[in-house]
Amino acid sequence: MRNVILLIEDNEDHAELIIEALSEFHVQNDIIWKDTGEKGLDFLFHKGDHADDPELTQPILVLLDIKLPGIDGLE
Repeated sequence: MRNVILLIEDNEDHAELIIEALSEFHVQNDIIWKDTGEKGLDFLFHKGDHADDPELTQPILVLLDIKLPGIDGLE
């Protein structure tokens, strides 16, 4: 079982900056990036593309953009 960080961010540039900052601090966790709230929820609840993923684990940390299109971070 791997320890992952789930990053839910719709802006690719922001996601890259966050991933780069984490790597500069030598964070060793795998970072899973989802660009919509819907995809983030699918990951968390093992639905959609992640329904049959045997390697899927719950993240130890979720970094969530509050202002997402569709289902936003507050929902």
